[in-house]
Amino acid sequence: MQKALNLAESILTPLFVVAAAMLAATAVVLVGLIVWYVSTYYDERDYVYEQLDLIPGVEVVEIGGNPDVTLEHIHATVLVNQKDTITFNNLHYESFENPKTVYVSQVRGLSPRTVECAPTTGNSSSTTHADCSTSGLVDLAAGGPFETELGGGIKNVSGAVERIEELANLFESLPQCPLTLVNQASSGGTQHFCVVGVGSTDLPELGFDQTSPDC
Repeated sequence: MQKALNLAESILTPLFVVAAAMLAATAVVLVGLIVWYVSTYYDERDYVYEQLDLIPGVEVVEIGGNPDVTLEHIHATVLVNQKDTITFNNLHYESFENPKTVYVSQVRGLSPRTVECAPTTGNSSSTTHADCSTSGLVDLAAGGPFETELGGGIKNVSGAVERIEELANLFESLPQCPLTLVNQASSGGTQHFCVVGVGSTDLPELGFDQTSPDC
């Protein structure tokens, strides 16, 4: 009997040692992954902050984003030359080089309201809320709705800061909601633009109910 116990002990002891070593190694790997994740979660936000801070005359007032696998949809409000504010949205690593879009949601205290409606089809002669999408952002880059007014559009975040006075004048020239400026969209539909004071919930008046979640 004792010989059997000794044999079992001689077999199990190394197995316990191996199992303990594997658990320890797994714990080290998990801790390492957690440390890496926490250290990289804010990488893009930190990069955006650093790039904004490098632009002459810019003071970062607020920066944030939406929590996800990493912090995404980064937005930042900056004060330019201790005078004007501008809020950038959907910021990323390319925003300071040659991005495809330059989104803003506020310039000098005015926020855009944009509604894009799809073209009517068939025998339909009216547009309903289901045909439209509403946004509090506007793209200032080439290809955006104000490409012509901005002489080919805004190149990047630094370009928007340099042309802050021009952007403020553009926003101030837009009608106050619910009145709208209507443009023909490249899709064949219509784009409706107006501005509101920051924090306002006013929407453009399109002649139909915009309270539906489909709008």
